[in-house]
Amino acid sequence: MSSTLVDRIKLLIEDKGLSSSAFADAADIQRSSISHILSGRNNPSLDVVQKILNKYPDINSAWLLTGRGKMKQLDLFGTENEKKVTEIPSAITTPPIVKKVEPIKEFEQVEQPSFSETKKSMPVEEPIITQPPVKETYIPYTAPPVPEKKPTQTEAAKPSIKILGDKQIEQIFVFYTDKTFSVYKPE
Repeated sequence: MSSTLVDRIKLLIEDKGLSSSAFADAADIQRSSISHILSGRNNPSLDVVQKILNKYPDINSAWLLTGRGKMKQLDLFGTENEKKVTEIPSAITTPPIVKKVEPIKEFEQVEQPSFSETKKSMPVEEPIITQPPVKETYIPYTAPPVPEKKPTQTEAAKPSIKILGDKQIEQIFVFYTDKTFSVYKPE
C-alpha cells in the first residue's frame, strides 16, 4: 500500500509508461501542476484527482484516494479492467440466429356481434342532474360617515400629529444624499 496520494500518482504514471509531461497532457492537467505535485511542493486538488479518474476510468478511485484495494478495478469476471476494446468480441460479429416463421395460410372466420347486440350489453349511463345557476347580486359597500371632531383651543395651539390613537411623533430624521441629516422635533 502506497503511503501518500502523491506516491500513488507516481505509481500510476509509471504503470501507464508515461512521462510526467505526457501524463499531464493526457489528463488535461497543467504540466506545472503535476511537477509541483510530484516534487511535493503542492498537494493534489480535487480537480486534479477528478481529471485523473475521468481520463483513466480503469483506476480504482478508492485506491487512488486512500490506498485501499488494488490499483485497477476488477470487472465482472475478476480480471483487471482496462476499459479499452482492442478487438471486437465474437458475440458482436456473429449474426443472431433467426427462426423462420411460416405465415398462416388459413384464417378462422370469427363472428362479429351486431350493433344492436353490442348496444344491449353496454351499461346504461344515468343522466347527470345539475342545479340551475344561482344569480349573484352585489351590493356596494358604503362606509358610514365619520363625524368631524373640532379641535379644542389647547389642541389647536399645540402642533402635534397623532398617529394610531394616542401615539405622537417624538422626532423625525431626514437623510440627505450628501450624507448629512436633520432632526425635527415637534414642540
